[in-house]
Amino acid sequence: MEWFQKRIVFMTKIFSLLVFTLNVKAYGVEPQFSISFKDTSKAYQFINENSWFKNLYNSNLFQGLMLRTNISLKALGTEEQNSWKGTLLNYVYENVLKNRMMQFSYFHVKKLSSPFGVFVNDIGETESAILKKLIAEFDNGNVQELFQSEKVSSISIKGQLYAVILDQNCLSIARDPNIAAWMIQKCRVSKTLEKDMKIQISFNVLAPSIYPFMEKFTGMGNELNFDFEYDEKSKRFVPDTGKITLSEKHIFKSMSLSDQDLMMIPKDSLFFVNIWLPRPAKLSSKEVSNYLKKDKDDLRKLEYFPVSLIHLGMKHDFSSWVPMTAVVFKYPNMNEKEMVSFDTLIGFNQYASAHYRKICNDYYAISDSEDTILQLEKACRKEIVSVAFLSDSKKKALINSKNALNFYVNIADFAKNILRFAWNNSESFPPEMEETEKILGEIPSYTAKGTVDGELLELKGSL
Repeated sequence: MEWFQKRIVFMTKIFSLLVFTLNVKAYGVEPQFSISFKDTSKAYQFINENSWFKNLYNSNLFQGLMLRTNISLKALGTEEQNSWKGTLLNYVYENVLKNRMMQFSYFHVKKLSSPFGVFVNDIGETESAILKKLIAEFDNGNVQELFQSEKVSSISIKGQLYAVILDQNCLSIARDPNIAAWMIQKCRVSKTLEKDMKIQISFNVLAPSIYPFMEKFTGMGNELNFDFEYDEKSKRFVPDTGKITLSEKHIFKSMSLSDQDLMMIPKDSLFFVNIWLPRPAKLSSKEVSNYLKKDKDDLRKLEYFPVSLIHLGMKHDFSSWVPMTAVVFKYPNMNEKEMVSFDTLIGFNQYASAHYRKICNDYYAISDSEDTILQLEKACRKEIVSVAFLSDSKKKALINSKNALNFYVNIADFAKNILRFAWNNSESFPPEMEETEKILGEIPSYTAKGTVDGELLELKGSL
């Protein structure tokens, strides 16, 4: 019983942590991210045949997270008593979902029954008749009208409540009726996917405090769309290309990183992002203020400099966890007077937790964590291995071409760091969590590079 209570607390912290890590806020009824499948049979094949996912699915962590949903999905039916036979999930998949498009969305909106929603498109008359029978069997008689008279039915499957809408060739289902209504409208205007899977991320929901500045200053669009292709041999989805729309007047520019630009980034970084930005003539408060007011055409005439966001993970410091994140930029020939002005600009004298200094050559770092800067300095001095010593294939993806954006994420270590953070370092890590950590450790790292093509920032990635 004690272990079960701890697991419930742990699962709650996992969800809270994801919100904290991404620094998100509510932004209307719009999904923070969506995952779409061109053909549900690919997703079904991945779930049932990918050895890594099967290990994850059978782990204590995953079973705990899916506890309530599995009560419904694994509900057994018989021909004598129900309109389906076998488990509900297998019946619906074989008779309705197979070979059709499906989208799964997550909404970060307050006061929802649950933040998840699903829609399925291209449902025919036969499939619609099957669904009507199932909905009638589970219907508890409650109907709401939301979002321009969308009629949302309430159903109960083994005591678990869901909101569902079946309309023409679309089905939407969610725990929350508002999400079900939003998903059905999204389903009606959905288009056939070009690739097997697509991940869509809305920046204005993911980072509402940062995105308006990025949109205005850089001309970056709101949505990232990343396509994946299914590899039959490895039974997994492989990254293909991504796209971010840009305004006509954007400041993105493709340039080449050097080995030196990677020297201060520790190899065990969980992720880093590099972009090129127009460089202010000076870093005084007055100059930067004028710089931010410049027209984008004038900004593009300036010399560009590399700016990197680096995250080393969460470190347990006494009784709390500290994010080890830093911004690093290259600024040649900064004199002592400019350094003092920059101190004032970043508020060093107002916020004791702000750390800023030159770490090597012409590179400067800003971080809330002194330990983070120390790690960057060690990488500069070659006391620890840096990203500059990645495998040739990973390194080639970053520095052997002109890119407007470079991205690297060690998904395995990132996931394991979240796991440790959520569990609480003051308690022993039980065997069940060690099992999950081992499974997560098998995820490959990922690199992506972005180039500008007109009003598109195109990303190409590799594992």
